[in-house]
Amino acid sequence: MAISSSSDLQGDCLARDEGGVVKLSTCTNAANQKWSYVVLDPIPNPRWLNASVYGQIRPSDASGQCLIVSSDPFADPVRQRNPVRVAACSAVLPRQTSWFRPTTVRTIRFALLRFSDDDGGKPALGNMSDAEAKRIMEGVAFRLSEHYRTMGVRFRLPAGA
Repeated sequence: MAISSSSDLQGDCLARDEGGVVKLSTCTNAANQKWSYVVLDPIPNPRWLNASVYGQIRPSDASGQCLIVSSDPFADPVRQRNPVRVAACSAVLPRQTSWFRPTTVRTIRFALLRFSDDDGGKPALGNMSDAEAKRIMEGVAFRLSEHYRTMGVRFRLPAGA
């Protein structure tokens, strides 16, 4: 699958320089802006676990080179700004060359259950109101969704909760 190979592209495209540094630049359909997405093992299997490769983005004219993240993404999974560059695919950990794009978004609904005594006199979570508990859980759902959005997962409370 070719990436950014159309001549009618607008906006910014990934471009690489001679030293392997990758940055956004205006789309010109130049050779240094053409990429291929390569899936080495397209059938889900146990090799997909534990830092195996989902897909690699490679320069169209250099099949042994990959778009990699400079730092191990699992060293700090919340890292938002991990620099990218082009390097030999075999020069880094496989997880530094793995790229995937979710084609669907999965929604996970969850709820907070508050237990109390039979007479309802001592609810769990102290004297917190139901509205306050809902607001806190909505915040949790938002943060989880932000963290897992690149995997195509979002978290929601059930409607009317």
